[in-house]
Parts: sequence; C-alpha cells; structure tokens
Amino acid sequence: MIFASSPIPLRHEQAVTLQTEFSVPDPVYARAYFPVALGALVAGELWHELWINGELVKRYFYETLPEADWTQVQIWLSSEVYQAEFAALTAGQHQVEIRLYKLGPVDQAAGDGAVRPAIAVSRGEFSYLVP
Repeated sequence: MIFASSPIPLRHEQAVTLQTEFSVPDPVYARAYFPVALGALVAGELWHELWINGELVKRYFYETLPEADWTQVQIWLSSEVYQAEFAALTAGQHQVEIRLYKLGPVDQAAGDGAVRPAIAVSRGEFSYLVP
C-alpha cells in the first residue's frame, strides 16, 4: 500500500509524490495492491480497517465493490468517512495503519457452522502529526 497527499492515478503512481508522513491539514490518499485479483464479491465481503496507535478505530465495509479482476483500489482517507476519527486525535505523532480484508471461502471440511475466514489482502502505515 502506498500513500500520497493527492489522488494516486491508476498505473501512474510516478505522477505523485509518495509519502509516509502527513500532518494536519494534509489530505491522505492510499492505493492498496492485492497479490491476486479479488474475484467476485458481494456486499459485506470486502472491508478495510483504520488502526491508530495500535487500536482499531473504524471498520468500513465497501458499498460499491471493485470489479472481480481488480488488483488494486484507491482509498480516500481524507473523506468524510474518516473526518471524526482524525479530528479526535490529540496533539502529537500518531501511527496510522490501514488493513484491507476480504472474506475467504467456507472450509467444507469444517462442517456445519463453519466460519468464513477474513483474508488480509493489503496493509500499509504512515505517521500523522497533529500540531
């Protein structure tokens, strides 16, 4: 996963300056890369988590799912989805981590009541300074 203070164009990552450190009021954009295409998904099967200073602060389930052949997505961390979480940060340096997951297939050998495992497909982190 890579980060920048402007949208990261698909297949044109070199067009932006990549960053690992941001500060208020910098916008933050991420591009998450997957080891393989995600495959066909339905609502509730793809989400990302926002972790700040080692604590899970938000889980966001995708309302619009990527196409089955996609191997990457862009995440707008400066969107209204995360405004409250970033606004609540106290002064100082914060470690921010994004983890992206999809639901895996049911393990047929597990029998009735088998739980579909969450499969980590991408992660990245950056520092965020609040003056």
